[in-house]
Amino acid sequence: MCVPPATGYRQNSSMQIQATLRYPATAEVVSRMLIDPAFHQAIGRRVRATECSTVTGPDSITATYRIPVGEALRLLPGAEQTLVSRWAWTSPLVEDRRHGKLVLSIERFPATLEANMSLTCVDGVTTVQFVADFRVNVPLMGRQLEKKAAGTVEQLLAAGQEIGHEWLAEYGN
Repeated sequence: MCVPPATGYRQNSSMQIQATLRYPATAEVVSRMLIDPAFHQAIGRRVRATECSTVTGPDSITATYRIPVGEALRLLPGAEQTLVSRWAWTSPLVEDRRHGKLVLSIERFPATLEANMSLTCVDGVTTVQFVADFRVNVPLMGRQLEKKAAGTVEQLLAAGQEIGHEWLAEYGN
C-alpha cells in the first residue's frame, strides 16, 4: 500500500517530500530488492524509459533512465531526458533496521532530490520511509517547477511500490 507523499515548504526554498512504502517481506529481502538491477529495470519499463542501465556497488546501485520529457522539463530541448537515481545503504542491517540515501538528478537540469531512507521491519512487514529535499535552482521559477517536477518523483515512488510487490512475488524470500 502506497501512502501518497506529503509535501511542504521550508525556508531554504526547497520542497520537502515524504513518502512511505510498505512491503510484505523481511528487511533483508527488501534491502536486497531496492538495490537489485531487475527492480530498477522494471521501474524503467513502468515510467516508459527508452533506455535503462544500472551499475551496482557494495550496498548500492546507480540506475540511469532515458525518459520522455514531462511538463516540468519542457524548458529543455529534446523529447527525452536522462534521470540518474543513486540508492545506497549507509548503515548495515541491524535488528531489522537500516538507513540509506537516495539521490535523483536530471542531466542538464538544475534539480536534485536528496532523500534519507529508513527501513524498519515489524511483524513481517518492511516499511521504507523517505524524507527528501527537492530543489530546482531556476531563479523566479524554481518553486513552480518544483511543484510540477514533484509529480515525476511521486510517479517513481509509486512505481517502486507496485514493482516491489511484483519483485517480491518473483524473487522474494
